[in-house]
Amino acid sequence: MKAHAARRPAPFEATDTTPAYRCYAGYVVRVALTPAQQRIAVSEGMALGLVICGHEVLPFDKARLDAAFEGAWRSWPHRGAFPQVTKDLADGEDGVWAMTGADSRKEVWALYWEQDGDELRIRARQADWSPEDPADLTYAAEVIDGDVPVASWEVLAREFLLGLDS
Repeated sequence: MKAHAARRPAPFEATDTTPAYRCYAGYVVRVALTPAQQRIAVSEGMALGLVICGHEVLPFDKARLDAAFEGAWRSWPHRGAFPQVTKDLADGEDGVWAMTGADSRKEVWALYWEQDGDELRIRARQADWSPEDPADLTYAAEVIDGDVPVASWEVLAREFLLGLDS
């Protein structure tokens, strides 16, 4: 088993330090994600979906990235779990910044974004993480807040890529 598998409990093994759960009088209670947790979850989930689709690098074409993300977001069935991101976009936040907000190793468990000149790169926090390993994909989906399955992050990424190519 890889070392990263033990770094954060799976959702059903919540502790008092797991962000989406709190322990009260011996009971584990699911709490709403904070705005920051929602933003990071969407950014990290989008990175996961894109890596699954074979896109670890994107050209930084702001207008195209904005339009593609915003279009994919509007049609994604799980967007209701992340109302802060919807509000940010409605308030004028650019899609590219909503999509790439997880840009620091300190804020993520699996994947993060880096801007490298005129490219956006998706990086793994753990050196041994691989998109070809189903266990690593499952791990990433489990540690991204919001309880969205791997396949749903892939759907968001595929819709984004369709918008980017049109």
